[in-house]
Amino acid sequence: MSDGELARVQDEMARLRAELARVQDELARVQDEFQRSQREFERFGSVAGHDLAQPLQVAFGYLEMVRSEFGDSIDPLAAEWLGTAKKSLEKMRRLVQEIMVFASTGKTDLVKSAVDLRLATQLAVGATATLIEERAAMIEVLDLPAVGGSEHELSLVLRHLVANAVRYVPEGVSPHVRVSAEAAESGVIINVDDNGTGIREDLRERVFDTFQRACKNEQSGNGLGLATCRRVVIRHGGHIWIEASELGGARFRFFVPIDLP
Repeated sequence: MSDGELARVQDEMARLRAELARVQDELARVQDEFQRSQREFERFGSVAGHDLAQPLQVAFGYLEMVRSEFGDSIDPLAAEWLGTAKKSLEKMRRLVQEIMVFASTGKTDLVKSAVDLRLATQLAVGATATLIEERAAMIEVLDLPAVGGSEHELSLVLRHLVANAVRYVPEGVSPHVRVSAEAAESGVIINVDDNGTGIREDLRERVFDTFQRACKNEQSGNGLGLATCRRVVIRHGGHIWIEASELGGARFRFFVPIDLP
């Protein structure tokens, strides 16, 4: 290689090193900005949640007082208006609760203990018992192992996934949900299968973003449940994704390390 060619190679290598340093600096800046935004959202969620919870409760109280005091004399149109107002307040209350849960997840260090995933699933099913009974849903819980993590947080993930599986089914279809597990290298994959409406392939990543929903209708959520699931799973050193289910709907899958303490 001639001296001129060597000089050109050295110049190109120096340019590439400078470009790499610039990209690394930009990546560090973006990461710092993301973490700052996350901290701001957590503070907002905590403050907004507490500040909104009380006036919402007051509004609910007054609606119930009106129904109790004037229920027999309320005309059908006024009763319809009161019902619509109550539904709107209930949706707002669910949003406030989900914001508070999302904002609080990950604020403290993760203290791991041995978590029986079968028990965590039973807790999740118990927390959604009213919805399950209303929809006459069939819930199958197959053999599940123990992992290291937070029982409360992992049960929260399962509660969101089971509730979604029960809620989003075609008209006239009885929900069928199956929770199972399979071994994976250094961990376990938990599957939550359903016979619901499914999720389009182009939406399967986006639905885990905050305030993103697979469908927009009266029964759809607020777009924070799956974002919370992803946050918890990542916090446990895993990842979560969606496939098509053999039951005909969606299969939510998340990997977590065994990592028993």
